[in-house]
Amino acid sequence: MFVLYEIWQDQAALDAHFETPYSKHIAKAFEETLVEPYEMMLLQELNSDLN
Repeated sequence: MFVLYEIWQDQAALDAHFETPYSKHIAKAFEETLVEPYEMMLLQELNSDLN
């Protein structure tokens, strides 16, 4: 198991990232080499500022 932890400015930036050639290449490589399909979890940061 491995985890990629990334923070993006907004959804548009993340969408643009997934359209890059290198992102498409790594997604294809994952599909071809992993024993099970990869799972992507999109999480949202919680604001810890209690003021």
